[in-house]
Amino acid sequence: AHSSGSGFQPGKKATRSGKRFIVLYGGPKVRKTTAASTLFGRKVKWLISDSNVLPTLEALHRVPHPDDTYEVSSLFDAKQLLVQMLEYIRTNGGVADFDALICDSITQFFDWAQAEAARTTNQRFLGDVKDNNGYQLFNSDFGEFIDLLTQVSQYVHVIAIAHSKAPPSEDKARTAFKK
Repeated sequence: AHSSGSGFQPGKKATRSGKRFIVLYGGPKVRKTTAASTLFGRKVKWLISDSNVLPTLEALHRVPHPDDTYEVSSLFDAKQLLVQMLEYIRTNGGVADFDALICDSITQFFDWAQAEAARTTNQRFLGDVKDNNGYQLFNSDFGEFIDLLTQVSQYVHVIAIAHSKAPPSEDKARTAFKK
C-alpha cells in the first residue's frame, strides 16, 4: 500500500483487529438472512427486529440457540442490549464469547427511530411540519444505535441487514451501484 502523501505523522504501531462492520443490502427475498446464517457457524448472536427472521432460519434448519437470539421490539431495547454486550466484552478483557453479531434488520430499527421521532415531535410522519421536524432527534437516536454497532464491531464482526424499500427499477442505491 502506498502512503496518501499527507504530511501528518503516522500513528504509533496502529493495528487493525481484523473485525468488520458489513451491511448486506438488497430487495426483499434475495436471501440476505440466508447468506448471513452460513457465515460463522455457531458462534453468532442475532439481534432481531424483523418478524421474518426466525421463520426463515427455521425453514433452513439453522435456528440459533435461544441464548443467541435477541428479539427486540424497539430501538431503545436494542441500544440497551448493545450497551450490555459492550460492558460484558470490556469487563471480559475485550474478549467476546462469539464471533459475529447479525442485526436483522437495520431497516426496521431505522423505521422505529423515524416513527419515534415523529411521535415525540407530534407529527404524523417525520418531516410533516416545518419547525422542529424531528430530524435532529432522529439523527441523534439512530446515530447512537449505529455508533453502538460500530463499537461492537471493534470486538466481533457486525453484519447489518438492510432492505431496499423501492422496487429495483426505482432503487437509487442499486441504480448508482450499476453505473
